[in-house]
Amino acid sequence: MHRGIHYPKGQSLIEALISFIVMIPITLFAIDVICIFIASQNNEHAAQQAARAAANQRDNGGARDAAEKTISDNFQSSSVIESITLEDVSYDPDTTGNVSVTTCMAMNLPIPFPGIKNMTFRTTATAPIVAFPNPK
Repeated sequence: MHRGIHYPKGQSLIEALISFIVMIPITLFAIDVICIFIASQNNEHAAQQAARAAANQRDNGGARDAAEKTISDNFQSSSVIESITLEDVSYDPDTTGNVSVTTCMAMNLPIPFPGIKNMTFRTTATAPIVAFPNPK
């Protein structure tokens, strides 16, 4: 005689449904985390590129124009990245010899959770000024 454990019919189906109910929110959260990471990296890259472009200019006005042009030419909005803007350019050839650029990126989460639909990232990048400043 064989006396094994007898499972009721449909138990596997119920276990699969419960695991799907648990796995779906975890997967959706993982997608949001990946998009947040990518947007943050894109904002850092934008700030670094804008700082490099500004560092090649001879004055504050040229540095701001170069940084704005770099951002507008190389970074475009999408369904996830709403906008990227230049917040500040600090061109200081006398004291530090550096230029600092601050960018702001607005991001929409692809799968919004209750209470969290968008995020904003701010990044500051600094680069040494490589252009000779205008004579005073």
